Amino acid sequence: MLWLFIGLTSGLVLGLTGAGGAIVSVPLFMHVLGKTFRESTILGLFATLFGAVFSWAIQRKETDVRKSLTFAAFALVGSKAFSLIKPHLPEGWIRGLFAYLCIHALWELWRKKRRKAKATVTDASASKMLVIYGLTGFGLGGLTVLTGLGGGVILIPALTNYFGMALTQAVPTTLLTVILSTMSSLLWQRGQWVGQVHTNELLGLAGGCILAAWGVRQILKHAPESFAQLLRRWTLSLLLVGCLISILN
Repeated sequence: MLWLFIGLTSGLVLGLTGAGGAIVSVPLFMHVLGKTFRESTILGLFATLFGAVFSWAIQRKETDVRKSLTFAAFALVGSKAFSLIKPHLPEGWIRGLFAYLCIHALWELWRKKRRKAKATVTDASASKMLVIYGLTGFGLGGLTVLTGLGGGVILIPALTNYFGMALTQAVPTTLLTVILSTMSSLLWQRGQWVGQVHTNELLGLAGGCILAAWGVRQILKHAPESFAQLLRRWTLSLLLVGCLISILN
């Protein structure tokens, strides 16, 4: 039941915001199931993956598939590189990075309200765009491996602030990227979870995510667009604050 609960909460947040799978699941795995922080960052990837799959399935029409595939390709390289580094990093450094990403996401989430419109990176030349995609995707893959945080905390602010993408399109585009980058992160770290995670536990996570996807669909189907955007923004903000408190304690 605990794994079902973690899947449900992670899936709800992922579906509403495109983020938050690890923000919710990592603290829950630590404080409810007694896992270490390092173990929780890996288990959080499963919650993120299942939540993203089912949430993306109901919002896929607005996905920019080309951008998702490009980010994911570079994320594959980044996740491999950082999977070799992670075992040698002190846990305190990873906790600090996790906390920094939460703070940075909060800042990016709200600062655009006070900022005047400006040119986006889509105005750049083809060669510069390739570099931007490469750095963003590589960093996404690396941070996913190190912290368990998927694209929502990292990619949604980048898509909305710098790629000029509407939130309604940024969320499903991010969800597809999260699916692909999380799969690569789990692949490179398979030695740390194969034999440690049981099928019934994964089924519980998946079941919770399915229920969450249905709930999100009902919310988005009946809620006005302005309300949905406000709900997404505040949900993610409150989770980031709560996660910061949990991780720092």
